[in-house]
Amino acid sequence: MKKLGLVGGVGPASTIEYYKGINEGYQKRLGRASKSGENPPMAIESLNLAVAYDLVERRDWPAFTQLFVGAIDRLHAAGAQVAAISANTAHIVFEDIVARSPIPVIGIVDETCKAARAQGLTRLGVLGTGFTMSSGMY
Repeated sequence: MKKLGLVGGVGPASTIEYYKGINEGYQKRLGRASKSGENPPMAIESLNLAVAYDLVERRDWPAFTQLFVGAIDRLHAAGAQVAAISANTAHIVFEDIVARSPIPVIGIVDETCKAARAQGLTRLGVLGTGFTMSSGMY
C-alpha cells in the first residue's frame, strides 16, 4: 500500500475531516469495525494558515505555490508516494504545484467533479475563501 502525504493546516478543520475520512474509508474497505485500530500509512505536513492567507492576500502566487511544493517535498522525504491537499484555495495554483511535485498529487476539484458526475449531480454547494469562490476552479 502506498503511503499518503496530506498537506494540511491551511484549513485546520478540513485537515481533521480528511484524516478522519481517510481512516474511516480505509477501515470500511477492509471490512472491519472502526475500533480495529488499523490505519493506512500517512504523513501530515501542517502549514501555517496565517502565512498562506498572507500570500493569498498579496496574490504572491509563486511563493504560495512554493509553500505547497515545499510541504510535498517534505512529505516525499518522509516516504509519501502520493499527496493530497486538504484545502480548496491551494487549487488556485494546483497545476503549478503538480508540475513541480516529485510525487502524484490528488486534486480536490477533479475528484469532486468526478464524484458529482458519477452521482448525476449538476449543482453543488462549495464552501471556500473569497479567492476560491471567485476563481472559477469549480
